[in-house]
Amino acid sequence: MRGNFHACLRATLKWEGGWSNHPDDNGGMTMRGITIRTLSDYLGRPAHPDELKALTPAVAEDIYRRLYWDAVKGDELPAGVDLAVFDAAVNSGPSRATRWLQELVGAKQDGIVGPVTLAAVGKRSARDLIEQYSDRRMAFVRGLSDWRVFGRGWTNRINDIEDKALAMVAAAPVPTPTPATAGEKPVSKFVSKGTIAAALSVAALIAGIIGRDDVASYLGSQAAADTIFAVVTGIFAIYAGVAEGVKKDAA
Repeated sequence: MRGNFHACLRATLKWEGGWSNHPDDNGGMTMRGITIRTLSDYLGRPAHPDELKALTPAVAEDIYRRLYWDAVKGDELPAGVDLAVFDAAVNSGPSRATRWLQELVGAKQDGIVGPVTLAAVGKRSARDLIEQYSDRRMAFVRGLSDWRVFGRGWTNRINDIEDKALAMVAAAPVPTPTPATAGEKPVSKFVSKGTIAAALSVAALIAGIIGRDDVASYLGSQAAADTIFAVVTGIFAIYAGVAEGVKKDAA
């Protein structure tokens, strides 16, 4: 969701420490959760370990936004779903995180969040999707060779992210209908004011029960009323001409 990046980043950074070079970590050297491979991609050249150690919070945030949040279209995902997918992208890679999402919503699993994937996500309950997504993440990490070393931490992380994502869903604003203009009665979405005004104009021409000013007052525009009356009058003139022609042919 647009504007939710920093909240999601805070939730993820809770699980990303400072400098680390654990011998059992397949990611190798990391700083603030950023691997040296990711820093190299960001810089467009091989990064030096000293550059990784000196990684500042500002640069780390830019990397998280550009290479992870933007990669999974975080601004366009619903609140809560954005956190679940973003954290998975940081932990397991953006392409894999996206393919899990696509798998769950029935979209083509190409690792790219596009209009089709976003439309499919929009049709799903955010709460259900987050819960299923967390289960999918857990199934994946349980099969990793370093589960015995990092399994507890991954479990705690996925559960924490799920809880925070569901809280975001609960806190998300509920869309409200656009209020009617002051002094104006709501009109059915299936019937436009122009349609009603045209019907009133027909009634005015047939029975003389209302005037052009009444229609103008209803529409709030004299020009609009004049236009509708002109169109309706023109239609009646054409109809009258056709009817007269038919009557002469019959004679």
